[in-house]
Amino acid sequence: MRHAYCAYFYVLCCLCLAITPAYSTIQTPTQSAIQQPTHLSLKDRLLLKVLQFKIKHFTSKSLISNGMPGDCAKIVLKDGDVIEANIIQISPIEVKYKRCGKPNDPETILYKKDILSIKAADGEIIYRNTGNTTARRTDTPTSNDEASYNGYAIAGFVTGLCGLILYFSWLGLASAIVGIVLSYMGLKQIKANPSEYKGRGLARAGFILGIIACGLFLLALA
Repeated sequence: MRHAYCAYFYVLCCLCLAITPAYSTIQTPTQSAIQQPTHLSLKDRLLLKVLQFKIKHFTSKSLISNGMPGDCAKIVLKDGDVIEANIIQISPIEVKYKRCGKPNDPETILYKKDILSIKAADGEIIYRNTGNTTARRTDTPTSNDEASYNGYAIAGFVTGLCGLILYFSWLGLASAIVGIVLSYMGLKQIKANPSEYKGRGLARAGFILGIIACGLFLLALA
């Protein structure tokens, strides 16, 4: 029985020696350095073949893993585009990054208002756009040059001025009262939407002129 086991082990080793050369047709530098000397025993040659196979398997696996960078984050834009990038800095307004796998590329800047989310390599969300308007303040004009004059403010100033001119008549009193009301409405709208409307000075002037016209009318009536 013992001789039968030895014979079986010997046949198995021979089969392994006959099959393993198929896996070593492409040798890595480490494999080529491990040559099979002719003076080794059958057991040592078998162990050497197993070692060569493991080195080849480990080398190919490491090459595959190095070809796919593991530290790349995914930047999802609002228009649906996805950018694989190495994040450099995330500020309150912008995100600096380099394209993944392109270390020689220049730094690129994206504004947070254009980004939907940023997902790290492990799947963790490191930034999500919640619609905060803080990041959009750089794009909003600081002055109200594009705002239009409020219609109530203009009408209040004109009617208030007419009331002052015609203060001695009932028409002047009615014009002054209308000017006060329109000027008040204009001030209220301008305060609620300062970026859309301007003409606060006109509204205040119309309000004051209307009050003066009413006072003069009362004096003239007395």
